[in-house]
Amino acid sequence: MLSNFRRGVFGRAHDIQVIEEKIISFSDVCLSFEDKPTDGDNCFANITGLVDPERCPRQHFTVDIMNWVYMLMVNILLINLLIALFSNTFEKIQANSQKIWKFYRYTYIREYYYRPPLAPPLIIIGHFYRKRLSILSNRVCLFREFLNLLKACYDMFLIRVLENKIASRARRNSSIREMTVNEDSVDTLEKLNISTTGRWPKSRQKMYGNSSTRRFILPPNRYSWDVSFDDYKPREFTEEKILKASWADPPDKKSLEALPFNEFSRQSGINRKSHDGHFEIHDARPRNPIGRTGISGRGELPNWGPNHAVDPIITRWKKGATGILEWIAVQRDTGEWAIPDNDRVVVSGACISRIMEEKVFGKQEKETEELLKRLFSYTDADVIHKGMVDDVRATDNAWMETIALHFHDEDGILDNLKLAKNSAVWAELRDQDLFGSHRKLLMLIADKKNASFIS
Repeated sequence: MLSNFRRGVFGRAHDIQVIEEKIISFSDVCLSFEDKPTDGDNCFANITGLVDPERCPRQHFTVDIMNWVYMLMVNILLINLLIALFSNTFEKIQANSQKIWKFYRYTYIREYYYRPPLAPPLIIIGHFYRKRLSILSNRVCLFREFLNLLKACYDMFLIRVLENKIASRARRNSSIREMTVNEDSVDTLEKLNISTTGRWPKSRQKMYGNSSTRRFILPPNRYSWDVSFDDYKPREFTEEKILKASWADPPDKKSLEALPFNEFSRQSGINRKSHDGHFEIHDARPRNPIGRTGISGRGELPNWGPNHAVDPIITRWKKGATGILEWIAVQRDTGEWAIPDNDRVVVSGACISRIMEEKVFGKQEKETEELLKRLFSYTDADVIHKGMVDDVRATDNAWMETIALHFHDEDGILDNLKLAKNSAVWAELRDQDLFGSHRKLLMLIADKKNASFIS
């Protein structure tokens, strides 16, 4: 085909050169136009073993047109492909240009920042300077961290203190509200003549004893220790003279744990057993068997737990009257009338005659003393009451117990004896307000003797 093409319509040499370059560019055939045969009659397709070999085909203008079309299409496709490649590359570079610029800028800045100020070997000076600066900077940073930590701890402490104050105030307000409600309820019940203190009115009265200490107001259904009462916060109270007294129990918990409760202490001679049986110990403190009283501690009582006393009651029939008894009464420092008893309410085999001598009759002659000893002997005494009594001095951890002994002068032995003490008198037995539980003891005697007991 090439040889036929060479003999085609191109007659000039430069045309032939152009065509040759194009053919070489788009085909694997690389023949020179100078290698053409001289005679077209000697061109055969195949002359091997043929008697009459077939001659090469002759040129035709269709071949030239197809070559030109082919070359035009290839040029167009190549140009479009090149444009597409350039466009794709441009888009990728445009999309990442900011990142590439920032990366190179970071590289320049990093190189500038870490570049040593001095060239080797003077760079060692820069290293020493940087090391020293790093040490000082670490110290400053550690100090700042310490200050920040200290400030954070202080803030946490203030927050906790504030939270505790808020919680404490909330509990106090809740307790005050409940106390107010309970007190209003108690006042309402008292106006309706309904008892709110049960069998122990003096042990649960609003004010403790003769002091200004106020009890925690309790509803009747919360008296018992068996009933849970989380908001029960009684005031701790022990009189100052009791705390300083050498004959009173110690106040500290460690000494409390060593006390033999529910037993008789041979070392101190104090009876710590209750006449009413075993009592509970909670947190090293004894619990009042009657239940909650609204105040904790010992109050005006010297001993934790039971405080034992002896109440000798001396009576006689009133002369010139029927069914009326008289009894020996003594006036206490508070102005209240009471049965003559011992002051410290700690009894260890106390002699009744000695109590009468100290409180009522004073020092007598020997014969009179022997007479009083026979009259006030334990064997002739009538036990009116033995056990706990209702007393204004009772607390959650201390209470009064007594042995009430009745001595009735049937024969008039005491008629000729003068009451030596100014505070002691023969008083008519009647219904009146007395110290402690003495009114109730006198009422028991009046019932036993069928005597009058009216106000």
